[in-house]
Amino acid sequence: MQTLRSHFTLATLKIAFFTISLIIAAIAFFVGLFAIVNHRDTLLQIIFFSVTFGSFIFSIITAFPQVVPPVQVFWRALLYTIMVLIVLTASCLIPLVTLAFQEPIIKIGVSLPFSSEDEPDATPIFNAIQLAMRNVTDNGKLGNYTIRLVPFDDRDVENNKVQRVDDNGKSINNIGIEDFTNITNDAQIAAIIGPFNSGKAIYEIPPTTKASIALFSPATTADCLTMLNNVKNDVACQFKDLDKNKETTFFRMPAPDSMRAEVLVNYFWKEKIGLRQREAGKDAVIFNDRSVFGRNFANQLREVWKKKMQKDAIVVDLTNPQADLKKLKTKPDVILYAGTGSGSIQLYNAMKDTGYADTAFAASATIMRGGLADASARGDIYAASPYNFEHSEEYNKFFASYKTKYRNEPTPYSASAYDTTRILLKSIEKAMQFHNPPVATLDILSQAGPFRTTIINNLRRVNNGGIDYTGITGTYHFEHGDAKKSAHDQYITIFKYTGKENLWEPVS
Repeated sequence: MQTLRSHFTLATLKIAFFTISLIIAAIAFFVGLFAIVNHRDTLLQIIFFSVTFGSFIFSIITAFPQVVPPVQVFWRALLYTIMVLIVLTASCLIPLVTLAFQEPIIKIGVSLPFSSEDEPDATPIFNAIQLAMRNVTDNGKLGNYTIRLVPFDDRDVENNKVQRVDDNGKSINNIGIEDFTNITNDAQIAAIIGPFNSGKAIYEIPPTTKASIALFSPATTADCLTMLNNVKNDVACQFKDLDKNKETTFFRMPAPDSMRAEVLVNYFWKEKIGLRQREAGKDAVIFNDRSVFGRNFANQLREVWKKKMQKDAIVVDLTNPQADLKKLKTKPDVILYAGTGSGSIQLYNAMKDTGYADTAFAASATIMRGGLADASARGDIYAASPYNFEHSEEYNKFFASYKTKYRNEPTPYSASAYDTTRILLKSIEKAMQFHNPPVATLDILSQAGPFRTTIINNLRRVNNGGIDYTGITGTYHFEHGDAKKSAHDQYITIFKYTGKENLWEPVS
């Protein structure tokens, strides 16, 4: 009876081993076939590793039966061993099945101020990003990978907090406030488009550089974001945990504030403002919104104004437009506004009520998003855009496509965001030829680093021996993160308000 029981137990074990081997082989075969059909090279590598590991265990038992104690004495221990093997096998199979049915995804983060006063600028930027996605990808796919946008509100990123939003820029209710590191630690995040504000970039540059993630901004202009070791008049860019002697992974499309200030002041130096002649110089008051961008742009304007006009300009922190204007002890030829948001419109409206209706007014390109619906002001109104607009055939196509889709006009930052997205997608597509993107949010096979680094290197080689790209705002290459144009292109465009509802014409 004991001998029969032993033989029965041994036969049962053999059947169990055979069954487990058959299940592994069958599942590995079908998952491997799926991987081949869908070009999942990484999945094939995992299958090969798992099957090899499982086969190794069973091969040892088959080749060296003496390592297995006599069944008659240690059958309980052997049964426990079988249970462990089954658990180990299941542990190998579960990730395989999960990966087999996981859609190959490459994620692109989008960092914008969806809920702050800059939301009217964030929306047209996000619209342009989505439009570029539709025009470049094949129904949201590049090759065999789905490209998915991961938009988030960066309103509180200085505290390392962000809020996920949906495709309409609205907060996703079931996802609360989370750490920005949740974004950078996601292995499938290949790059991030944004931010809009220079002040937010200060807090996003260090963690994205550490994670080797390209942070590609269509709007930030503070000089210090790229000129880490040689910045004048800057006290704002105090990057935390960032080696300023090493190159960051930050890129941007617009010209820096120093260049925009130079072009804007030079325009006023050439033009006759009010009753004063060019030779006499002109007086200016510069208001800033106390943001990183505002202070930087105001300082740049003041420095260039003094150099060009031989007169110092007054810089005022804007708190209450009417009250601040009434405190002025001089009537300037030009009032300049350095800031974003609705501050430019509020200051313009206050000028009409405080005796400055005939004073020339200039602001950054955010004033062009709407709000100047009448022509009651007698003074000229200008907008300084950090981009060049030649209204090429490509730009006209973009303009028409945007208006058809969104029923409103794009802003200068929309055009920049469109080019930013297309350049990034080209860089990602090029990177896919050399490295497989991660197949999971956890970097199981350490694929995120090489893939992200290749994207960064591709951006540095745009129109510089790598990717050829001519955008709707010009032809660019990048040096230390700053976009440089070819010699015949101009960085800056000065627009003048026509007096009609939100219509602007380029004057320089």
